[in-house]
Amino acid sequence: NFSWGSPQNTYDFNALDMDEFLAESDYEDALIVVAAGNNGVDNVPADGIPDRLTLSATATSKNSLVVGASANANLGVNSPNSRAFFSSVGPAVNFNQINRVAPQVMAPGTEIGGGLLGITSEFGCRSRDNDQLDPVECDLIEGLDGTSFATPAVAGAAMLVRDYFAQGFYPDRQQNEGTRRTSISGALVKAILIASAEWMYTPPGINLTDDFRFNNEQGYGRVQLDNVLPLENWSQSPTGLIVSDPL
Repeated sequence: NFSWGSPQNTYDFNALDMDEFLAESDYEDALIVVAAGNNGVDNVPADGIPDRLTLSATATSKNSLVVGASANANLGVNSPNSRAFFSSVGPAVNFNQINRVAPQVMAPGTEIGGGLLGITSEFGCRSRDNDQLDPVECDLIEGLDGTSFATPAVAGAAMLVRDYFAQGFYPDRQQNEGTRRTSISGALVKAILIASAEWMYTPPGINLTDDFRFNNEQGYGRVQLDNVLPLENWSQSPTGLIVSDPL
């Protein structure tokens, strides 16, 4: 998870380093998830359409997975299908009019002041005991906004994808020790996250104007793992999944 960067829409040395790292055959299992940035504006012109080319540097890398911020599901009608107004918009960088679409996916990255939605919603929590073990302990719940909060949500979803294969749920939808895959490629994880995306334009949410899938406002849409990972005891999941992976 890379929830950092600079506001310039440039292909900088950090983006280059990330791309070169992810292209190395020794690191085929790696995936870097990057925050799109919080530079979303509607200034030039102020026409209700988000200004293009506001993506932060590092999010301009081509081999990472770039994440924008959707609204909190608890904020009201159709909030899950809304783009947070501050979420940066692609394309990734302008090289002689050859523009790469970014972000690729979205995840919740908004709250309201003071963390009023509470622990049962998407929220910001500072660990009291500085570990990842149950029970979750928080000494601070705040209304925190940013693609820096959407991005770790997708990084967590990526870990769930890896665990799905490691627990042997593929290919027959139920846990099976004989089909466990302890190592899968970052490319497969990225593909599954993208394939899971829930299109955020039916009906259209707030701060979205492009009505076609894979655009510079929301990419493919909001990550929703039960769109893609079959589970025998979950009726809302698909009935099957077929993948091919070099690892």
